[in-house]
Amino acid sequence: MSQIFIISSIILCSTSWICLAECIPPLEKEWDTQLYPDVFSDFPKRILEETKYRVKSRPDSIHKYLPSTTKPISYDLRLRIILDSDLDEEELTAPGSVRTRIKCMQATDQIVMHADVDFVTIIPDTVKIDEAIFGKPTNRSIPVKNQTFEIDNDFYIIHLATPCRVNYEYFVNIGFVSQIATEEFTGLYLSKYTDPATNITRRLATTHFEDEHSRKMFPNYDDPDRKATFKLTIGRPENLNSLSNMNLIKTEPINNLPGWYWDHYAPTPPMSSYLVALVVSDFTCESNHSIDYEKYVEVCGPPHMIEQGGGLHSTEVVATVLKFYDDFMKQIYPLPKMTSVAIPDFEAGAMENWGLNTYRTRLLIYWPNRTSESDRLRIDLSKSHELAHQNFGNLVTHKFWNQIYLNEGLATYISFFGLKSVSPEYEPEKQWMPSYRRRALLTDGKIDTHPIVNVSNPASYFDDVTYNKGASLMKMMENFLTQKVFHEALQHYLAAYAYNTATQWNLFEVIERHAFTHGVYPTVASITEIMESWTLQPGYPVIRVDFISNQMIALSQERFFDQPLEAKIIPLFWYIPITTLTDKTKVSYLEKRLPTTWLSKMEPTTVMFIEEEFDWIIINSDASVFARVLYDDALIKRIQKYLNVSPQIFSALSRAQIIEDSFELAWAGYSRIETALDFTKYSGNENEPIVWSAALNGLGKIYNMLVDDEAAFSTFKEYVSKKISASLSITGVEQLIDERGV
Repeated sequence: MSQIFIISSIILCSTSWICLAECIPPLEKEWDTQLYPDVFSDFPKRILEETKYRVKSRPDSIHKYLPSTTKPISYDLRLRIILDSDLDEEELTAPGSVRTRIKCMQATDQIVMHADVDFVTIIPDTVKIDEAIFGKPTNRSIPVKNQTFEIDNDFYIIHLATPCRVNYEYFVNIGFVSQIATEEFTGLYLSKYTDPATNITRRLATTHFEDEHSRKMFPNYDDPDRKATFKLTIGRPENLNSLSNMNLIKTEPINNLPGWYWDHYAPTPPMSSYLVALVVSDFTCESNHSIDYEKYVEVCGPPHMIEQGGGLHSTEVVATVLKFYDDFMKQIYPLPKMTSVAIPDFEAGAMENWGLNTYRTRLLIYWPNRTSESDRLRIDLSKSHELAHQNFGNLVTHKFWNQIYLNEGLATYISFFGLKSVSPEYEPEKQWMPSYRRRALLTDGKIDTHPIVNVSNPASYFDDVTYNKGASLMKMMENFLTQKVFHEALQHYLAAYAYNTATQWNLFEVIERHAFTHGVYPTVASITEIMESWTLQPGYPVIRVDFISNQMIALSQERFFDQPLEAKIIPLFWYIPITTLTDKTKVSYLEKRLPTTWLSKMEPTTVMFIEEEFDWIIINSDASVFARVLYDDALIKRIQKYLNVSPQIFSALSRAQIIEDSFELAWAGYSRIETALDFTKYSGNENEPIVWSAALNGLGKIYNMLVDDEAAFSTFKEYVSKKISASLSITGVEQLIDERGV
């Protein structure tokens, strides 16, 4: 094998990480002070009042939400999925009806819901408003004066002859016909697969509603804070079956439609409309696993895949991770079952619909002795992510779309703990760094990045900032609060807002109280003020560290940009926890990793005194803060000296961060590329994948720059090849048959 091929292969590999229904919970849940009394122990009233004013609704300015005059309580949705028909006008449609129980919050003569008129045709004569008492319709109704649409906002407006009465409940009955989409993968849409035994193309109908696509299937309150219960009844032909969020209660023939059946599903817990899901197909399911877990777990997909055992690995993973999360977050998964489905055409990749998780086929189906270890990693990590959403997203949901990072950032962060429970050989406790942290730093270092909250473009709701910076900020809080305190705060956050919605200020308030109770409350500012500096403004800092003496360093901060700016911009500053590590640092301190000091928005520079004289010092050990670190030449020489002599005195995370920062700072013009290359001189003695991943990301860029310069390329290739060969002599090249992990 040629050395060039070896180098290229390792560079490619290094980026692979980048690369029950009867007991429905109440709609509103108060904090249980008896269950969690410690969080409410003597919390200073001053701090509480300073924090509470921020815990309020802050909808994004570009998004028009439904008026708060009415709210949904429950939906009874009936839908017949027609994939094939002799009538052209009937094929790929879904005639249905929905009876929505609502509560009148303010007297109004308009009931405003969502409906996308490009996909949903409402039958006007079917629309009726009946008064309800104790959840049952009465013989009193409100006449419907007319119905209009506000197309730009997908608003469907029912104009009433008389206003609704405050605190009264009503049933809104609507008949409609939905189109099964064929040119996009949102809403209710058509998917296909080819049966390899017959070469016949099979059709199926499936859904993907995040973020605002349930309105493409039926009229509803399609905002995340309008939680309600959903009872689905799905009509399908006898040669197909259906799946939905909840367990199937009964199946019965459809009157006057021979060969058609209604599948009746139990009502869901209160949830947002984007989590509703259904699949109508000829799929079969696998439910065998060895885990002692009381909830029913199944994996479904095309029959030939399930028959060949393609679902067995995933049932094992889902049962393992769900059981782990039940204990980890002290919240028992509340639904009676979890179904995971392989969807042939799925642009989103994976979706956490409560009780019916959907996945791209390659992220769910696993073939023993055929699926690579890197693909198994993707399978296990994607399931850990979607299952983390059952708490962070489904049980507790973001109140506004501009704070979707509360779902995605937390699920990404938690997923690495889930991965460790099922596949510890991948070392998730280290791999978070080259996975979500690196991607977030690369994206958020650009001039056109955006704040994680209050974004101006809805298309950026689901990007690296939301997922990976969100996860990185959670990891940072874990580091400056300690893992124990942060995880207990998350447990209490789930308990406080279960079956409800929350904002980031709700989360911060819970963490505020918990940090105070456990004695890790920052002295520099409140948790809310600290975290607002990271969530309400774009980018992140580069921390400059300058040597003054063997017991003193100077620290300063500025915003990092991945390339020199053409014009000056307003400077930004953050509250930055500073952790230091020297050759005199005690082990007990390392275990806590509490900040030594803070840089603040008000004082972005400081001089730091070190208790004992140091030979070397590093800032941000173990990549504990979402920032880059720029050392002056004096400190760089000291770090390089010890890295070359005894690299193991620095943790793998610290070594990876030092090398990654040195390359990225050089590319951005903060330092010299020679400095970064000097940090790789010891790499022949390096055997940690995350460190090589950082090094090869930087060396890979140089590789591409020199490939056309034969002389320079030859010298560079020889240098890198020697380092890789020396490292491989330590770790070995061949992966044994029974060896697992990348």
